[in-house]
Amino acid sequence: MGADRTAGGVAVRWKASPDRIALRRGDQALLLDGAALRPLHVRRGAELVLRVAALEEDPGAHPALAEMLLEHGILRRPDGAPPRPAPRLPRGSPFPAPRMSLYLLVTHACNLACVYCFNGERTYERDRPPRMERGTAEAAVRWAMARLARGGELELVFFGGEPLLRWPLVRWVVERGEAEWRALRPDVRLRYHVTSNLTRLPRDLPDVARAVGMTFLCDVDGPRAVQDELRPRRSGRSSHAATVRAIGELRRAGLRVALRATITSRNAGDLPAVVEHHAALGGASSALVPLNPVSSDRVAVRSSLLAPADELARGLGAAFDAGRFRPEELHPFSEAVGRVRRREPRRIACGAPFGCTPTVDARGDVYPCIYFVGIPELRMDNVHAPEPERAAQVLDRVLHQVDVDADERCRSCPLRYVCAGGCPAMLVLTSDRPALDGMREYARSASCAVARTVTERLLWLEAEGRSPARRSDRSAG
Repeated sequence: MGADRTAGGVAVRWKASPDRIALRRGDQALLLDGAALRPLHVRRGAELVLRVAALEEDPGAHPALAEMLLEHGILRRPDGAPPRPAPRLPRGSPFPAPRMSLYLLVTHACNLACVYCFNGERTYERDRPPRMERGTAEAAVRWAMARLARGGELELVFFGGEPLLRWPLVRWVVERGEAEWRALRPDVRLRYHVTSNLTRLPRDLPDVARAVGMTFLCDVDGPRAVQDELRPRRSGRSSHAATVRAIGELRRAGLRVALRATITSRNAGDLPAVVEHHAALGGASSALVPLNPVSSDRVAVRSSLLAPADELARGLGAAFDAGRFRPEELHPFSEAVGRVRRREPRRIACGAPFGCTPTVDARGDVYPCIYFVGIPELRMDNVHAPEPERAAQVLDRVLHQVDVDADERCRSCPLRYVCAGGCPAMLVLTSDRPALDGMREYARSASCAVARTVTERLLWLEAEGRSPARRSDRSAG
């Protein structure tokens, strides 16, 4: 978009940034270039500023305002500084990586029968779920340590299925890690984490966990009626009471328990109540994650479980506005708050394509993330027989598949470097699957609605000075 103007008798063609983000609240406005993330907060006179920024009014007639818009990249001149380039993507192998969360699928079995389970019957072999053995666990840790940069960080994430069904193996890995594996790479910071439904709590777990600072993530989809409807035991009985007891016991032991809720049509209408329940249980943080519409078997979930995109956005906004958790503690806001505060635009939302979340199944096969387990073309390696070239090829394929600048619809969105496209799993799982086009479209519309809600609230929070990390952005008015 451009407009010919005259300044001092010299023709100047003003240009509006193609990545211009313009938000309005009454007589206030917030403008920024999506590739630079330097917000301009207009405290009054929003109508005029927005018209000038959109070149609906001559910038030359308002030189001070035009200068401010130029400084923030919202307006541009052909003879001025070039626009900020798009964030760059790395080339070649991502290893050695500076940090890694290594997911160990210690068992594919689970004691719950969640109505929306992502783990497919085929890919997770749920009819005869395999179990990881000590040799595979050790090979996985050594595989990861060999691919970490000096001074890096390795988090061992015990996952499943339900990992506490294999507590003896989990405990053995922790003990071996402390007694032997730390010495392999004394420069590496080693941490432990468990993602569990916490319906069973081994008697010695709190002591073992406290000794190494182990952290926990547990799904609680809402108060008892909601949790028991969505996440019953395999027998059909309640799971909520046992989970709540275990959370309380871990908290009394001084351990950190983060809580997560899968958003479905059952709980999307009252997400503030879900967040309030998380707070009441003492959750260290609260994650609100829309249901994945496709399983790892690439099979669509029941459409009746999917919350409409606009309802997701309204619910997340209401949960944020309730203020029970800080932005850093409330997902998905926590995913973008750092990018907004540090002004770090990104083209990829997660670390999977960079080799940061390798997932090792019971047989030692390695996948870029938990959502790709069991899919042959997404197997990137095996800890018993490493294939370095294959790992680089698979990660590179995923990387360019989820790049917002490579996606035709994302490419024209000014918010793309803030949201970075959201979780890319559904884009990968539904690619080249015409039967899943409807689910792909739902996942995209839900992701975009969530991104708008998250971005707008975080930008206003930052601009209005309610963020402790706010720096010296200029304000007009």
